[in-house]
Amino acid sequence: MVRSVEKVLKRYGSQLTVQKDEGNLEFRGFLQHFRSKSKDYTQHTFSYLGQIPKGQYVLLAPVLPGLQVGDVLMQGQLQVEVRRLETVEYCGQPAYLWGLCVKKGGV
Repeated sequence: MVRSVEKVLKRYGSQLTVQKDEGNLEFRGFLQHFRSKSKDYTQHTFSYLGQIPKGQYVLLAPVLPGLQVGDVLMQGQLQVEVRRLETVEYCGQPAYLWGLCVKKGGV
């Protein structure tokens, strides 16, 4: 199962880059935008620097890059911050990472 997941990510995943202190690390994974119908999504949130963007993304990534909460991922011009990350296991072995991300930047 773990090899099957790795093959799918390598073959069909998009090229993603994570910014680390040691430098940028590239890997293939799925980053999918989604919309929520919850009350939080319909209300605008503001900080001292302006409106907080509502872009939310689901991430499926290999275990190898060692992603952590707070890492910044890039896909072309899109930059997202990892807010939640969980390791999905199969037979006691890590198979892939599942995460929730939010879009960085905005006005």
